[in-house]
Amino acid sequence: MGFRILRLHGYDVSSEILTIFENEKGEFFSFADKTHREVEGMLSLYKCSLIAFPGEMIMKEAKTFTEAYLRNLRDTKHSNAVDYELKYGFHRSLPRLKARSYIEGVWLADNSWLPNTLYKLPYMNNCKYLELAKLDFNAVQSIHQKELQQVHNWWIDSGFRKLKFTRERHIEIYFVVAAGMFEPEYGDYRIAFTKVGCLLVVLDDLYDKYSSSDEIMLFNEAFNRWDLNILDHMPEHIKICFFGLYNTVSELAERAYKVQGCDVLEYFKRMWKVQLEAFTKEAEWSKHKYVPGWDEYINVSKVSGGFGITIITSIHLMGEVITNNILFQIDERSKALDLVCLTTRLVNDTKTFKAERECGELASTIECYMKDNPNTSEDTALENVYGIMEDGLTELNKELFNCTQLPSCFQNLLLNSARLSQLLYMQTDAFNSSIQDKKYMVDKCLFQRIK
Repeated sequence: MGFRILRLHGYDVSSEILTIFENEKGEFFSFADKTHREVEGMLSLYKCSLIAFPGEMIMKEAKTFTEAYLRNLRDTKHSNAVDYELKYGFHRSLPRLKARSYIEGVWLADNSWLPNTLYKLPYMNNCKYLELAKLDFNAVQSIHQKELQQVHNWWIDSGFRKLKFTRERHIEIYFVVAAGMFEPEYGDYRIAFTKVGCLLVVLDDLYDKYSSSDEIMLFNEAFNRWDLNILDHMPEHIKICFFGLYNTVSELAERAYKVQGCDVLEYFKRMWKVQLEAFTKEAEWSKHKYVPGWDEYINVSKVSGGFGITIITSIHLMGEVITNNILFQIDERSKALDLVCLTTRLVNDTKTFKAERECGELASTIECYMKDNPNTSEDTALENVYGIMEDGLTELNKELFNCTQLPSCFQNLLLNSARLSQLLYMQTDAFNSSIQDKKYMVDKCLFQRIK
């Protein structure tokens, strides 16, 4: 626990310290009687092993050993805490959902060894703290509901509900940002994140499914000229999409000006130009049934996924002045954001490539990997993509927890952005699925009060 907390807070600690818990057989905490203390130690070591940096073999060994041990504890009185950690771990655990689990006692329901530890900590095991935590959760949830209503009004006012081809996903998009960056002071950030996310869904559907090549070219021309007059003779659905983009980007730039003290409209427009170019390229691939090589695909799809533009736009409304030094560590030039975009694209493709292939969209990380590696089976390609993704998350650990010059709020938003994609694509497509787990999480986070 000490090692994990120090590393999470940017201290330079070596994983070699864990060798003192390993015997000559490569076993950790090898007690024959499966005591409560051993289970607690194994769970703590497992959580520690997920904060690995690249090349740390002792962390891989600890993860392999403890994961096997903990999976054998299923259907025992330790199952609640163990199942939670094995299911969500570090890279799928969003702060707001985890807080609710603690408050509702999910972890304590049938784990007698946890209360036996906590009773020794009177300041931690305090009913007043629990009461305060419930009041705070409900109060913040009320703030989130008001912000969500603002987003809903914007969605209606923008005319997007008139579009029959797109998905209405503003609740889900707001959830993914509120579950990570939930603090009241980040309201403008959450609203900006949700609006940009909604624009991306609308435009992705427009370019991907509901526009001819000529209409895409006209839309791109209208954007490059940044001119509403060019839309006079365009189809109604193109007008709605461009008006929504034009008005929202302009509004967010105006809001950002009040925080940053400088005009960022041209900067925002440059990012959207790159975004639309990525959408256009993918539309061309789909039309021509083209499967690019791995590098070509990754370079385009990391952009088309939209996390880069969503994060970079939104941080200008967090209340912090974005200096050039901060921007360099968090924008498209930074390795941290690149890893967030990469791991998001990879986990997305692992859950959507079959459905998209049936719809005629052939380009995915799995297909591109098989193209670059002839005679590779689909299962092998999928396994290797998962391996690349896990390596990317490990690299992200190092980038974020070694980056002591970056304010913690920016570290948290990058980490939580990577986490939310891992959580939402844990089983299937994040937004097209009706998986009950996702509905349950949204309800718990945004709508269901704690009693």
